[in-house]
Amino acid sequence: MTPLPSFGAECRSIWNDRLSTRISAQYFGLSLNEGEYSGDFIDALAAVEYRLTQHLGLGGGYNYFDLQVDRHKGNFTLSGDYSFQGLLAYLFVRF
Repeated sequence: MTPLPSFGAECRSIWNDRLSTRISAQYFGLSLNEGEYSGDFIDALAAVEYRLTQHLGLGGGYNYFDLQVDRHKGNFTLSGDYSFQGLLAYLFVRF
């Protein structure tokens, strides 16, 4: 098994010493015809972060994640579909 890269972009805006916003998205797609593989991976995030102190802060936002996998060849069948989306809240530490 070999890890494969995903392609993505992130934009972080720092509004002042305590408040920042972050938007990011990643995508990976794979498709092979002979072995009947498939793929697809999507991860997107939009968040607002607030620093309480120099090293400690709070964040909240919205996250979308979708993963699909298929492999059909002969008698061997592998399928998968996993996704979630919703609000999130987190505590962060930065040094």
